[in-house]
Amino acid sequence: MKKNKRRKFNKSFKCQACGDCCKVEGYIHVTITDIKNISRHLKMTEKQFRDKYVRWVHQIGRVLPAGVNSSCTFLKNGRCEIYKARPVQCSSFPYWDMITGDNDEWEYAKSYCKGCREMGEIIIK
Repeated sequence: MKKNKRRKFNKSFKCQACGDCCKVEGYIHVTITDIKNISRHLKMTEKQFRDKYVRWVHQIGRVLPAGVNSSCTFLKNGRCEIYKARPVQCSSFPYWDMITGDNDEWEYAKSYCKGCREMGEIIIK
């Protein structure tokens, strides 16, 4: 993995609302606060939400299970059903250290995310 010391962008990320980031295989981590917000949004108790959606993965933590074709469970017809209460992991995309600090990960994010491709970049060494 080739690391950059810092990556700075020419423009802010503007989500294109395409849902493509929700189709990438991987874990969606959820915090206690995420669980509270999402369960309230879905008009469920926290226990109901945890029992129905949250899984514990050893050495990973609390995650939401993948849906059809590894897409997020809450992606329906290309739209996020919990967008207003989505997990911090989702709302902070693509500003994850894993993505912004690694050339290969950044190139991969740009391959599926138009918003990432439009950000432009300056690599500071």
